[in-house]
Amino acid sequence: MKKSIILSILIMAFALGIGSKAFAYEKQNNLNIDGKYMYVVAPDNSSTQIVRYDSTTGETKVIYENGDIKAITSVIVCGDRLLIEGNKCWSATYGGSAGFPQSVNYIYSMNKDGSDIKTITKGKDMIYHKGKIYYINPKMKTIDGEKGTLYGSVYKMNPDGSNKKLVYNNKKVARMYTDEKYLYVEKYKEDYMNKTFYRISFKGKGEKEVDYAIYKNKKYDFYSIRSYYGIVPEISSIDYIKICNKKGKAVKKIKTSYFTVCGKYIYYNKSKGKSCTVYRLDTKTLKSKKVYSYTNELLDDSSECKALFYHNKLGNVVYIEGYYVEKNGDYYDEICECINNQGKATEISKWFVS
Repeated sequence: MKKSIILSILIMAFALGIGSKAFAYEKQNNLNIDGKYMYVVAPDNSSTQIVRYDSTTGETKVIYENGDIKAITSVIVCGDRLLIEGNKCWSATYGGSAGFPQSVNYIYSMNKDGSDIKTITKGKDMIYHKGKIYYINPKMKTIDGEKGTLYGSVYKMNPDGSNKKLVYNNKKVARMYTDEKYLYVEKYKEDYMNKTFYRISFKGKGEKEVDYAIYKNKKYDFYSIRSYYGIVPEISSIDYIKICNKKGKAVKKIKTSYFTVCGKYIYYNKSKGKSCTVYRLDTKTLKSKKVYSYTNELLDDSSECKALFYHNKLGNVVYIEGYYVEKNGDYYDEICECINNQGKATEISKWFVS
């Protein structure tokens, strides 16, 4: 069974704030916004699209599709240009039973209508901070004949690609996140089978090993717990969120597979058979509220429907995942939907692979 495209998109998307992940706070979540428009990365039949969504009318316009950049993971608005992260190897990136990346990502620049595409640099996990783009300059590692471990050192540059500088000279950085105060990096250990989590300044200084906390406030620390830390870990799929008080005692556990942090809220997914529900956890009160639900009646009984939800100032974006079974055979389905702050929902794209 093929790995979902949503995992690959959201691995980077959370790191940027589209939804990847551990430290996706409100500022990073709004980087794909330009006035009333939101630029959304959405799955398509043969690649990923960039869709411009009008939050006031619900109208959409595809500004990029079927180009050389097949696997797009994130988009940032920088002045009159868009910065895009992705690669040109769709089938290798998303194909195969293992589903791990087979191609190194690059950062590209384009006009807001999708024209004048330029390659800026090789890079992954791009983060915008005070006018600079921070990114990992990745290399590929083959272990036991399996190709797909991407890691490298941390660099920064201007949005046009000029003035590149080495920030953190450690060639084993696998992932990178931010909470706007610090950069957080996951580094491979010597065996390349496990990782350690570190906090560094935006100057690459003050390295400190820290717990993998997705959020902290005055009363609680929130941790994502996952059971697998192998060569290609499911880094956007976890087992549960553990909530501890400041003495380190667990006070609550929430079973979930996907989550995103938005301001003081954590959005998390719960799936059961043909239905999936997204809840919003208030990190101060620890109370959860249902904010979205979806049911796919066409699902096979052996499959599960899932949803990933992220929020910014223009509204919400939902990626829905499920497996269809129809008379012509099995179909893989993903839907991307935008919901503005008035509750109006617009389907952005739908993806089928037989």
